[in-house]
Amino acid sequence: MGAYQPRTGLADAARALWQRENFDLVQSHERIAGCDIYRAGDGVHHRWLAQRARILPGWRRALLLSDRYHRYVMDAERAMYQAPELKSRYL
Repeated sequence: MGAYQPRTGLADAARALWQRENFDLVQSHERIAGCDIYRAGDGVHHRWLAQRARILPGWRRALLLSDRYHRYVMDAERAMYQAPELKSRYL
C-alpha cells in the first residue's frame, strides 16, 4: 500500500449502493464514474499536474506524469467525465 494505492473499493461500494437504492440524483465530491453531478473541489488533476510540471526540473517532470497515484487519479477522472450518467460538474 501507499499513497498511490487505488481507492476503487470506495467507488465500487458507493456505486453499488446508489444503483441498489435507485436514487434520483447522485452528487459526488470523489471521482466516481456513474455519478450525476461531480463537484471538482480539487480541480481537474491533469490541469494541476500541468501547472506543477511547469516549475519542476525536467527529470522530476517526467516522474510526475508516470507516478502510479497520478495515473490512477487521471484515469478515474477520465472514466467519470466520459460516463454517460454525468450531467453536471462544477469547480
